[in-house]
Amino acid sequence: RLNLIKKLRATPRSSSMTRYLISQVAQLTQMSRDTLRFYEKKGLIQPPLRGDNGYRYYSEQSIKRLTFIQHCRALDMSLMEIQTLLDLEQQPNANCSAVNQLIQQHLTELDQKIEALNALHQQLQKLNQSCQVPNTINHCQILKILEQ
Repeated sequence: RLNLIKKLRATPRSSSMTRYLISQVAQLTQMSRDTLRFYEKKGLIQPPLRGDNGYRYYSEQSIKRLTFIQHCRALDMSLMEIQTLLDLEQQPNANCSAVNQLIQQHLTELDQKIEALNALHQQLQKLNQSCQVPNTINHCQILKILEQ
């Protein structure tokens, strides 16, 4: 009975909202515990409630926010871009042109990365074509070009 009382005290007393331990959130979001703590430290998610036992208790809202962050990261958005979007989200009646502008800027940066990757791809293809004949390392054309 004493253990049951300790468990009840350790759990936040909000019966209307479901709370999740960090291990549960990590499993639900497929993020590591370190990642969850990192996002908390960076201010991207609200600090979770702490029980008397020191455990973190996350809300449904935290899980929704983490899913949002996860989607943004999948689009290769920076933490600063994500923070900007989260800040804009707090202004529900504002014009969404700032969101569109952020996405347009991200697209421009992505186009530049694609160009750089295409150039890298061409360089690697050129290197690969320089060594079409099996040879010894001592006579490897790729290594000779890289040494120049």
